[in-house]
Amino acid sequence: MPRPKKQPGELGKVNIQQYGERFRADTIIRDGVGRAHHIQGWGASPEIAHDDLERKAHVIWGGVFQQVDPAGTIEQLAVEWLLDLRKNRQWDEDDPQPGKIKPQSIDRYEGTLHSTIKPLLWEVRIASLTPARIYNFLHEVARTKSNHEALMARSVLAGMFDLAILHGVVAPGASPVPSIKMLALHRPASKLIVLSDDDLAVIIQLVLAWEEDRGSKPGARPDVRLLADLLILTNRLTIRLSEALAIRREDVVLRPNKAGALTEHVSINGTMTHTKERGLYRQSELKGKNQERLIEVASDDVHAVLKRRMADSRGDLLFVTRAGKGMYPERPQSLARQFRKAHEAELDALGVPQDMFVYRSMRKSAAAALGADTAQEVPAHESKRTTTRHYTGAEEKVIGAESLVALSGSLERRSVPS
Repeated sequence: MPRPKKQPGELGKVNIQQYGERFRADTIIRDGVGRAHHIQGWGASPEIAHDDLERKAHVIWGGVFQQVDPAGTIEQLAVEWLLDLRKNRQWDEDDPQPGKIKPQSIDRYEGTLHSTIKPLLWEVRIASLTPARIYNFLHEVARTKSNHEALMARSVLAGMFDLAILHGVVAPGASPVPSIKMLALHRPASKLIVLSDDDLAVIIQLVLAWEEDRGSKPGARPDVRLLADLLILTNRLTIRLSEALAIRREDVVLRPNKAGALTEHVSINGTMTHTKERGLYRQSELKGKNQERLIEVASDDVHAVLKRRMADSRGDLLFVTRAGKGMYPERPQSLARQFRKAHEAELDALGVPQDMFVYRSMRKSAAAALGADTAQEVPAHESKRTTTRHYTGAEEKVIGAESLVALSGSLERRSVPS
């Protein structure tokens, strides 16, 4: 009697052989239409090779038969979680849906897994990771790294155990990840910064003189014009660096302003971003909800930057490399760090925090100068709390006499019925 065919989702017999210091696992599986696939998995041990084989099988099966092993490790749960995120929950620019996760966020989760969670928890069994162990682990991360890293690790672990609950490995409502309230870990208060126009003018002049100040020093000349232009845009338009780098020719338009005059406006409707999968690209999605905005150009400096960039750029984007391609945010960020290092004394004297220079400080300073109400509108913050917490600081509440008219009668001289 012939042996029955393997069904999709059935791994069957796996052959494992050792080659030097590595192991190879191989088998034949069938996909959903019955086609046979010979697959191999490799690893430093038979178990790792078998896990690698299983992952490749699940790719062929489309993840339909993916299952978290109740006896598995945190590493195995992490692999399954990332696979689920990228296959089922990743945001697609061509088909944007609420609740999906942006690819760059998934990249950050993966980075946290490898940099923070892997060193201490990778080989721990899922079942043995108790709330107390996670609590102690997260506080250790907070001590050795930062509260921010600890909270990020908590978010990743919470997502992983949500998947474990979905697969029945952990009972509903029994996730071992402690609440933020229980952890009592908070991100440090955002630094506020206010620079006067005179301070900003000094910074721009320092930037433009930077190339001359280098004299005959070896190495590539800094692109001072790039740095100065981005400083001006991030300050005068109160936009993020990634938003400035995403401005296209078509985003610079003439529109009637509130007075009815035809003036230059800049449409902020995208950001430059990059992921491991796609590399650098322009996405038509901003950091927060409903943050697309049309900003009237009120500054002569901004007019000059836009005019210069439109004349110099050979592509659709205003900020491009010499090859005419989009620009990674890391390039101007690196340029800013070099400038900060070369002008440490001058910027310290202006009160510019070293970890905030330069683009964030330009945007924050502009928002602080505008005041909370206007600043909330210009960067399109969904909540005024975001503006006051990270940009302007809390404003003093002044209660005028007109608000207290109903309480204005005299108490000391009032005749009281006996």
